[in-house]
Amino acid sequence: MSDYNYYQKQGITPIRTPAVIRDGVAVMVEARSCVAVSVFSRNGVKALHFSGIPKLSGHKGTLNFPFDENVSLFAQVEKIMLANNMCHNVTRVDPLRHNETESVYSVTYNRRLLKSAVRK
Repeated sequence: MSDYNYYQKQGITPIRTPAVIRDGVAVMVEARSCVAVSVFSRNGVKALHFSGIPKLSGHKGTLNFPFDENVSLFAQVEKIMLANNMCHNVTRVDPLRHNETESVYSVTYNRRLLKSAVRK
């Protein structure tokens, strides 16, 4: 009995990792990824910055997004990532470190996979 069938019989719905077809062979891909997000204040303006995703980090890491203290960090990060087609959804935000000048968080998200490349 496969692991998938075993878990189904236990009443647990297993999550299958999508497979991408490369040269006629199904290759498993990790659908979840992490990125570091910093929240800081510069010139009296609170901002957040993504590290590790060039599209969201900007040229030479200079792209910052406005930070609204009245909205959760989770909601703001997910909104930015969805608007830039960088994720399917955000699953969690965990604090990494905090000091008087900045707070750094680890953001875990489900990557957006190309529909044409995913085998069902």
